[in-house]
Amino acid sequence: MIRDIILNLNQISTFDNLFVERLLRFQKHCERNNCSIALCGANHDVLCIFYLLKLDKYFEFYENEDEALLRENRLVKRRLKVV
Repeated sequence: MIRDIILNLNQISTFDNLFVERLLRFQKHCERNNCSIALCGANHDVLCIFYLLKLDKYFEFYENEDEALLRENRLVKRRLKVV
């Protein structure tokens, strides 16, 4: 059985609400089946969108696949001020 899933977002520059909806559904499915999702490789703009949508409550973010595999989160979560 799959326990941990890593999604590398390094090819993603933007996304829409359908992507977010499916990602959240997938996360809920994983949660019900005792597995977790880690996201890595997201560029600064994508991370900003995740934080603005408060999706950082549901996912762990890592700089790269190696950190995600080791679960060493060196990515500092920064709350953004929206002016």
